[in-house]
Amino acid sequence: MKRRVWKLTTLLLTLALVASLLPVGIFAAPETKPAVDSAKVVAKLTTSGAIAVTTSGGIVYTMDGTKETVHTFKRFSDVKPGDWFSAAVADVVGKGLMNGTSETTFNPQGKTTRAMLVTILYRLAGQPKVNVATSFNDVAADSWYGTAVAWAADKQIVMGYADGTFKPDLDLTREQLVTMIYRFAKSAGQDVSARADITKYSDGKQVSSYAFEAMQWAVAKGVISGTSATTLAPQGSATRAQMATIFMRFTK
Repeated sequence: MKRRVWKLTTLLLTLALVASLLPVGIFAAPETKPAVDSAKVVAKLTTSGAIAVTTSGGIVYTMDGTKETVHTFKRFSDVKPGDWFSAAVADVVGKGLMNGTSETTFNPQGKTTRAMLVTILYRLAGQPKVNVATSFNDVAADSWYGTAVAWAADKQIVMGYADGTFKPDLDLTREQLVTMIYRFAKSAGQDVSARADITKYSDGKQVSSYAFEAMQWAVAKGVISGTSATTLAPQGSATRAQMATIFMRFTK
């Protein structure tokens, strides 16, 4: 207990020192007051015994006794501290997996596309060098998602359509989302053997055959949950807030 108190005290002192040295406004959008409010700093011990300090400005400090890391993200006008997805947005933006749709907005209710998801997975993989070209006739090599699509196709994370297209701008469904994450996990050598009984959901049998195992795995691992106690909405559109939440769970 004494060691935990000492670690917490040390980190809080470090946080105070860092905050005092940083220039005014670094935690907020231009021409606004600093977002850090000392009265809204939350410190807690994680399950691993590390200390995590979160400020109201979206700065997350963690220290496990041997190292200290700092994740920062910009405050978005459409993400409020009380929103159910606010922690997820902080997590994925802090990790560099997702960006805002502008300097000041995240657009949490915005739809997601196949190109967006592939790009996030590519970032999660560390953006490795890609030596293969994409074979999809609707994906230009120099597009913002071209390298990510070529990488994902090579890893068999994504499959194209019968007409040779990838359809990068097609709205992403919830079952497509978990299927690509499942394939990513499998390609990375992760254990994907977990299965849940998704037929307990009233629309569980509506999950497409190609996505069934992936959905079973995702539900079993807590990567995705139902849109209600009785529905999964597998063909429903995946919003940016939902995507952020799923990736926060997946990368824990």
